[in-house]
Amino acid sequence: MSSGWRTVVINRHEELEMSDNQLIIKSEEQAWTVPLEQVRDVMVAHPSGSVSFSLLQRLTEDGVNVVLCDRRHEPAAQLIPLGGHLEGAGHLLDQAAWTQRRKDALWKQIVRQKIIMQTELLEQVNHAAAKDVSSYAGQVRPGDSTNREGAAAKVYFRALFGDDFVRHGVDDVNAALNYGYTILNTAVSRAIVSHGYNTALGIHHCNRLNYVNLSCDLMEPFRPLVDAVVAANADLPLDWPYRQQLIGVLQCTCRLDGKEYKLGDALDLFILQAMDVMQGERKKLGVISFA
Repeated sequence: MSSGWRTVVINRHEELEMSDNQLIIKSEEQAWTVPLEQVRDVMVAHPSGSVSFSLLQRLTEDGVNVVLCDRRHEPAAQLIPLGGHLEGAGHLLDQAAWTQRRKDALWKQIVRQKIIMQTELLEQVNHAAAKDVSSYAGQVRPGDSTNREGAAAKVYFRALFGDDFVRHGVDDVNAALNYGYTILNTAVSRAIVSHGYNTALGIHHCNRLNYVNLSCDLMEPFRPLVDAVVAANADLPLDWPYRQQLIGVLQCTCRLDGKEYKLGDALDLFILQAMDVMQGERKKLGVISFA
């Protein structure tokens, strides 16, 4: 598992190589080096360039989150290690044996955490709807059987982006949210795999065509970190500088149980907590909040 903290973004024609434990980035004009132990994420967002096999192998061994974008700068693929964790097979059997009762109990906690984070963001922007959104947190039942998540989201998104806003519409705000959530999902997937768990076997999400169901589950409380960036840029088109801000979410800090962590470290701890809850080794998740 990578212990680094840097996010490396390639947005022009460059060559990526490795030498003496250094990531080497070469362009026509110059070259840069970054110690590999400092790298946590690599995003290749340009359609041309090259990456050495030895570098890809090292990044995989170190658990670095490697994301490849398409020609529209949209994340299109992620480098996920095949096995490699000592407890991978055991964790897979554990996941397959999770009971619906425990899934529902954990999903209740996840949804409550998400609503609390949404409330905190609305309080930061001084919106009166924060109180209304907050009221839904105490109404969440196991499995969120009454869909308090959806009810809160309706109030929350309209408060952030206007009464006419519709989630999943075709507009710049939705495009930015989707982009940011995809970036966040890659970081969650990296953390899940690095701890030997399978991203396809989820707690609430169970789409047979989705190989990151568990990632979609566990990213939920962290979504408002993306929402905060989009809310601050809601009038802007989703150009490359804006995308870079959304990628920058990977470098943000947040709090878990009152302590500040880089997002990657917070994800690692949160995922381990969630898995302990599912195994009956822990009752409650830690509290997530903005830094």
